Amino acid sequence: VDKCEADDIIAVLCQKYSRNEKILIYSSDKDFAQLQQYPNVEQYNPRTKQYFRVDDPKAYAKEHIILGDGGDGIPNIKSADNVFLDPNNRQKSIFREHLKEWIVTPPTEWCDDVMLRGYNRNQTLIDFDYIPSKFVAEIFENYDAAHVATRKQLSEYFRAKKLKNMVKDLQDF
Repeated sequence: VDKCEADDIIAVLCQKYSRNEKILIYSSDKDFAQLQQYPNVEQYNPRTKQYFRVDDPKAYAKEHIILGDGGDGIPNIKSADNVFLDPNNRQKSIFREHLKEWIVTPPTEWCDDVMLRGYNRNQTLIDFDYIPSKFVAEIFENYDAAHVATRKQLSEYFRAKKLKNMVKDLQDF
């Protein structure tokens, strides 16, 4: 889907299908932790060869919104949009004691105007619940039209791409 990342597609499908199907996200990307709020969603980290679980996916997402994601070029809520592009600028500090309080309190109660703007920016970029509805509709349209592979086709694909761990777990697909 144009203008959508794979993360967005995975998130939209998890939100819809997790009620009735088991979903395993095979990724080391911690952004997916917020999807653990849905039933039947698990994440396996192929780097550590362990399941990745968080106790409170909503709090985890809120912390991620507040702190931003340097790896994805998203600054924390106190910092300017272009902080990573300006070599003379650094992110503003967020203290752990504030973070603990902010996670359990609505942002309108503790944010000044600059922080609230940063919070809204980051929520739009990080929180999968804020994927624009036109993209959600297009994801479902493309998903419904897609060809579903058989286990034999999956096995052949995994072997061709040398995905040995996936071949061993073929029964999970």
